[in-house]
Amino acid sequence: MNFAIQSSVFGDQIAADLRLRIVSCDLESGTHLVEGMLAEQYNVSRAPIREALRQLESEGLVESRKRGVFVVGLTDADVEELMQLRETLEILATRLAMTQSKDEDWAAMQGAIDRMKIAAAEGKSAEFAQADLEFHDAVYEASGHKRLAQTWKLYRNSFYVILQFSKRTPQEHEEGTASHEVLLDLLKAGQPESAVAAVSQHLRGTRKLFLDAVTQMNAEHLS
Repeated sequence: MNFAIQSSVFGDQIAADLRLRIVSCDLESGTHLVEGMLAEQYNVSRAPIREALRQLESEGLVESRKRGVFVVGLTDADVEELMQLRETLEILATRLAMTQSKDEDWAAMQGAIDRMKIAAAEGKSAEFAQADLEFHDAVYEASGHKRLAQTWKLYRNSFYVILQFSKRTPQEHEEGTASHEVLLDLLKAGQPESAVAAVSQHLRGTRKLFLDAVTQMNAEHLS
C-alpha cells in the first residue's frame, strides 16, 4: 500500500471517530483541533489527520481559522439545513430513478429493507441505521446522476452518526421499514407524484428524529 492510499484510509477512520465525538458533543463547539496532538493521540503521521480534518470541514463540522482548525458542532439549525438539502436531492433522485432503474437497483433497495427488518427484530440500532441509508444509497445510484450521488455522499456520514444516536422504539423501527417498503412500491410502479410525496413524508419523520437526537445529546452534555 503506498503512502497516499494509506493516509486516505487512516484519514477516513480518524474522520469517522472525530465525527462521532463531535456529533455526540464529546468534542465541544470551539474546541481547537491541533494536528500534532491528534497525530499523537491516533498514533499516525500528520497526513491522515489533515485528510480527516479536510473531510470534516467539507461536512461543516469543523472550520479553519487563523489560529487553526476548530470544532463547529451540530445545532438544530444545522439539522434543518441538512434536511432541507436532503429533501431537495432525494426528490430529484427519486424522479430520475423511476425513469432508468434496472432490476438490480430494485433488488438493492429490497435487500436494504430486508436488512432493516432483521436489524429491527434483533434490536440492533446501528445496523438498522446502516441498512436505512443503504436503501437511500441505492436510490441515488439508480438515479444515474453522478454529481447528485456525490453530493449525497458528502453528508451521508453525518446522517449515519445522527441515526446511530436516534432513540428509535421497536414501533418506530417497524414504521421506518414500512415507509421504505411503500416508497419502493411506488418507485417500481412509476408513480412520480406519489413517490415524491412519500419521500417528503418520510423525511419529515427523519427530521423530527434527528432534531430529537441532537437536542438530547446537547442536553446530556450540559447536564
